Amino acid sequence: MTREVRTLRPGTADATDVYIIRSAMPGPTVMIVGGVHGDETSGWLAGREIKDWEIDAGTLVVLPEAHKQAVARQRRTSAAGVDLNRQFPLGRRPTNPLAREIWDVVLEFQPDALLDMHEGWGIFGIHDSVGQTLITYPAGDAQSFAQHATSYLNTHHVNNQRTYSFRVVGPPIEGSLARKAGQDLGIPAFIAESTVYQTKPETRIRWQKAFAEELLRWYGLLTRPERYVPPEYRIQAQAPGEGTPDMAAGPNADAAA
Repeated sequence: MTREVRTLRPGTADATDVYIIRSAMPGPTVMIVGGVHGDETSGWLAGREIKDWEIDAGTLVVLPEAHKQAVARQRRTSAAGVDLNRQFPLGRRPTNPLAREIWDVVLEFQPDALLDMHEGWGIFGIHDSVGQTLITYPAGDAQSFAQHATSYLNTHHVNNQRTYSFRVVGPPIEGSLARKAGQDLGIPAFIAESTVYQTKPETRIRWQKAFAEELLRWYGLLTRPERYVPPEYRIQAQAPGEGTPDMAAGPNADAAA
């Protein structure tokens, strides 16, 4: 197995690393992205761990902190107000310099599937939020994987299933990396949305890593029986002392992703 690290936008405030992990065994390519929105911390914190995983076959491309400026600020956008998740127009090359370099990586590696890790402030179906969803672009076997992955997480990683079960929705919003990958390349593309609503950071990170691991197993990049994210059904979803979640709508609706 080999590891390669490249820097996108070197020498700029957007400079960020992409990790290419290649197995000695041939197989599919999967791309996993975090940090498109800097305030959605579980995505880029999970990405920091996933970049160090070993795979059994194929190629894994990991971009843990896609929008470095937003991650540094822990805000949705850069200081200039750039929302990276609206910079990937359908059918043409992005004009935003960072989005363009990210898209060039996608074009170079032609992944068989792509996962982008995000957070919603609330819970889909309860609040005006997309939290606890796997937003799916329905290309290829995307729907089959999405149903499998959400069922797996709900069974093994969600304690309060009545409130916190993940659902399959879609497609990803226009302007997002997942929508462009799905529509322009015709590949299964996903946005994993864990909720920050009365959840612990470590729980949200575990959910993101579990989605990533299931994707790698589904496409054959991981075949070993040992899991990076062992099933932990009894770990609570709620933060200590929070009690039963308030089912009323929350403070502010987040954008679609």
